[in-house]
Amino acid sequence: MTDTDTPTPAKALAALEQARTETGEARALAEALAERVRSGDAEVTPHELAEAQQLAEFAALRITAAERKHRAALAVDRDARGHAVAADARALADRDDAQGVAAAVRDVAEAVARLVHLADTRQDRVRAVGSAVEALAVELAAEHPDRRALGRHMRDRYKVTGDPTTVTVHEPYARIRAVHTADLIAAAVALGLPDLSLLPAVHESLQGAEAAATRAMDAVPAVAADWRLTPSDWQALDPAARHRAERLGLAPEAA
Repeated sequence: MTDTDTPTPAKALAALEQARTETGEARALAEALAERVRSGDAEVTPHELAEAQQLAEFAALRITAAERKHRAALAVDRDARGHAVAADARALADRDDAQGVAAAVRDVAEAVARLVHLADTRQDRVRAVGSAVEALAVELAAEHPDRRALGRHMRDRYKVTGDPTTVTVHEPYARIRAVHTADLIAAAVALGLPDLSLLPAVHESLQGAEAAATRAMDAVPAVAADWRLTPSDWQALDPAARHRAERLGLAPEAA
């Protein structure tokens, strides 16, 4: 039998079910004739009974044949799917854009570093200026018994108010609020996600970011190749930087 002679598994199964049904009917007919003979029915001839029994036996052989065809159909179908999935696997290996993934990881990591620097610098400036404004407001308020007017004196005299988290310029009006660096990083991730249903998984991975980095480098060797330190790079690091590199799996293999 060639592949073109082999029916599909669905057709072979339908043929098998049909054979089982016909066999059941043939056996029922033969048993009914045999029971009539047992009951003394003289109209049933030996030929009729033998013919019915032979038909039932033949139908049973057709079940065997249908079962074999069904097994053959399953084997042919499985082999075809095996060749197809093997071709898909080879195509995946040929087309895997690991370098593109590594480049994107590098872009995001460098963007995070820039964001951290800008956010920390801005937060430090707001804290410094806001603390100075608040300290001067306290000095001015010491001249007046009404503590509720703590910010009014700065506003009336200098048109500014503030504390370590917020600085407000009243003329012209502007408010500068400190934002926690972690909130900005989280905002960038959320804004970059095309599907917010990914947020729980991202949150879970961030709970073990060091392990996630290791998993990513294991799964995409190009990422590891882009980030893993050379022995000379390793030797140039201070203890704190080495500790960070170890936590992220960036240490050279021999380190």
